[in-house]
Order: sequence, then structure tokens, then C-alpha cells
Amino acid sequence: MTTRKMGNLKASEFVQQPPKPIEEVNKTVKVAFLMFVNKRVENPKLWKQWMHDARENGLDFKLHIHAYGIFRPFGVYNASEFHQKEFRKYMSKGWSWSNWCMMWDAEFLVFKEAFQDPNVTHFITLSADTIPVKPMRYIYQALEDDPVTRMCADDYVYKPWPRAETWWAMRRGDAELFIQHEDQAREKFRCECSEEEAWYYPLRARMERWGREAAPVKNECITLTDWADGNQSCKQWADMVKLCPNNCRVTRSMNKTESATKHPVIFHQLTTPAFKELMASPFWFMRKVDDEAMANPNRFGAMLADYTANYTDPAEGYEENLNIPEEEEDLPDAPPEPEEPAQPQRRHLCQTKSCAWKDYTRTIRIQMRT
Repeated sequence: MTTRKMGNLKASEFVQQPPKPIEEVNKTVKVAFLMFVNKRVENPKLWKQWMHDARENGLDFKLHIHAYGIFRPFGVYNASEFHQKEFRKYMSKGWSWSNWCMMWDAEFLVFKEAFQDPNVTHFITLSADTIPVKPMRYIYQALEDDPVTRMCADDYVYKPWPRAETWWAMRRGDAELFIQHEDQAREKFRCECSEEEAWYYPLRARMERWGREAAPVKNECITLTDWADGNQSCKQWADMVKLCPNNCRVTRSMNKTESATKHPVIFHQLTTPAFKELMASPFWFMRKVDDEAMANPNRFGAMLADYTANYTDPAEGYEENLNIPEEEEDLPDAPPEPEEPAQPQRRHLCQTKSCAWKDYTRTIRIQMRT
């Protein structure tokens, strides 16, 4: 089924422009993580542990935070108004008004800002209530081996065209297209729920025009959102939970809200058995997790640091165990970061003194268990 609006998009310069070669396999990956928050980053301890582990592994990355809840009448932040001091250095330089289903302007603003770094190969969008469920090295390995754009698509919606979840990973070559055709994207691609419909279908139309090898966009959900648990569940994305071991039954048994036609489940609790299940899923992140859902976020960060499965088999070695006790005390916080994010060189894990922190946390865990 092709609507008139879809037909017009297929005839556009954005779609008809011949594709450039896909980035070579094994090219050094650098991701710009684009996080959209209200006034704060939720679950900050887990994020800090996750980024600390990435630096210990020698991974280079960027984090750009857009806080729509801090109103800036001239589009420029006063960093002091962002109360989480440890995240201030990641604040985007500009500001744009945004709301549910009206995020495109803010997305494009941060998108272009991150694009200024010529070493960035991929862009990943995150919400404030997202948590990582894989270490960054796992994500980089997947992007090195298969560098294509990944979007969680719903190809059965035609109002006005197919859509994808707001949370995706886009390769630089596709990002360059949107920036090159910004006026067209701004005027023609934004419609109804802009962040769901302005990115995916233009790329899918290019794939239809030029072929999957030349202009691929992969239908792959990198962020788990539970749309399945609720009487009003009606979205194609409800099938996401089926990709988890045992349909994510441990995670879905946690204290949570119900999904509805416009909003997915919100999790008020995540235990150690649930987090282990999420680590064994194919997802890189999970969203709609309350700020206080995890009693021991630093321990979860240590679990991610110890994760060893390959991205081709994330459930390797996983066995469901509901009897894992919750520790009474959390591990120490990650050491403070330098004022300016470091730009480390790639190196193998645990071949330098940079492994001292991981060894320390392992020692603490062993001591607390005994």
C-alpha cells in the first residue's frame, strides 16, 4: 500500500540521490549518544558506572544531553541550572522546545551538534528513563561488524507512512543525508508523531529504491520497551518482549504500570534476576525504568562490566534463577570523571593498570558475599 504522500517522498531528491559506499567493516567505531531529558538524567549511578567501564576499555564516545525542561528563551543553556554537576559537561550547546511526539527539532539540533565531530561513526538516541543492559564494548563490537542503521520499525502503519520507535542507532552516512537535505526533512518528513515518522520511512524508501546492499536500514530494536502488558496494548512493538529469554517473564513480573495506546509500561522495580534476564536479551538498552527502581545500581554496573557473551549470542551461559538474593549494600560509586571527557586509545581489556577499578569492585563483591 502506497499513499500519495508516500509516493511524493519516494520521488524526492533525498530518496533518488545515489548512495555512497557503506563504511568498511571493522572501521573504528565512535558513538555519539544523544540523550533527551526533562531536567535530569535518571538512574545516574548506573550511567556513570557504564561510562567509566567504557573508558577503562579504551572506548572513545560522546554524550550530548538535551534538557527540554530547562527553558532557555534564546536557545542557550546556563549550565549551572542543570543540577547534576557530573553531567553538566555533556549538555548540548543549544536548546529547542520539545514535547511528546514533537521532538524532531530538539533531535535535529543535537544531531547536527554531534555530527561536527568527524570521528563519530554512529548516533544513538536515548531517553532520560533509559538504562544500559549491555556494556558499551558489546555495542561497539556489533557496530564494527555490521555498521548499518538500526531502527525498531512498525511497517503496518500508513498514517501517513510506516514508522519506527524514537530510539535508534544511525550510521554517519545516513545522518549526512538528513543534514544535507535539512530543508526537505524539516518541511516534508515531519508529520503527526515527528520523532517516529521523520527518520525511518525516508531511509526505508531509499532501501526500496537502491536495494538492501547499497542503502540498508535494518529493522532491529536496540531498546526494549514493554508495550505488551496492558488491556489496551495494540502496537506492533508489543512483540519486542518475545525476543527475551522466556519472553522476558522475570522482568515483566516486576512492579510496574500497564501499557496503553500511547504509553508503554513503566517499571518501578528491577531485581538482580530481572537484570540478568535483560543482559541475556538481544537489547542494548531498556527504557521506562523509574529512578528508584534499582536498589543497587552500582552492582548492576559491575555486572555489565563482567559481561562476556558475544553479541551474536547474548544469552550464552544464561540460566534463569529467581532465587538470587539482593545484596543489602551497593558497591562504591565510580571514581569522579575528569572535567573534560578523556579521548582514550583503543586497547585490550585488562592489559594495563586501567583494570584496577574492576579488580577492586570484584574484591569488594567477594568480601561482601563471604
